[in-house]
Amino acid sequence: MAQNLKKEKIIFVLNKLDDYHDFSDSIEESVHDFKDDLLKIGFENPIICPISAYFSYLLKLRMTGQALSEDEADEYALYSKKFKRSSYDLSHYYEDVQCLPTDSEEVALSKRVGLYGLEKIIYGGRL
Repeated sequence: MAQNLKKEKIIFVLNKLDDYHDFSDSIEESVHDFKDDLLKIGFENPIICPISAYFSYLLKLRMTGQALSEDEADEYALYSKKFKRSSYDLSHYYEDVQCLPTDSEEVALSKRVGLYGLEKIIYGGRL
């Protein structure tokens, strides 16, 4: 079945980047190693989307006006602070995604956490 899929239509999602620690983990190295592994098994130009799905979920709740539980609000604050650091900025792994001074906090965070880039690929983009 996998041989019937068009390789240029497959998106590889590298998740759980909210669990990384910039003092012991390297997002860049993980993306690079993942790409190398995909190249070795025959994907010529793999589309790799690094993301924090959980923080993206919290962002979506907030952006749509839904209430966060107390625990979710605490985690939102923690991840918001974390993804504002340049070492966690995932926007540069996506084509034509950059944070602009005119972006709201939520839009800027959606770019930095990978949500904006992934949605751009899925809904309007590269495939």
